[in-house]
Amino acid sequence: MSQLEACETTTNCEYNEFLDFVHWVTLLLINPESVWRWVEVRDIVKEITEEGVEAYIDALAKRYLGVDRFPFRQPGQMRVMYKIKPNCVNAVDSRR
Repeated sequence: MSQLEACETTTNCEYNEFLDFVHWVTLLLINPESVWRWVEVRDIVKEITEEGVEAYIDALAKRYLGVDRFPFRQPGQMRVMYKIKPNCVNAVDSRR
């Protein structure tokens, strides 16, 4: 995989402090309709930024919620984006 993938979160989450210290990350995406179908992405965080995070969350809201602006913003809430370049990807599709 050659491009950086991004995920974002609020800055008041405990794992933000952990990621500032240890840059290893694992994303596990589980199909809600079948727990036997999942994808795991692992690597280290390549970049941590606050730039572009509002536009990114708005783009996700547009794509998945059909709205132009992320509707769940909280007053004073700061967001941060973690960019990773996946090095290990595992996928399982063991339908039962």
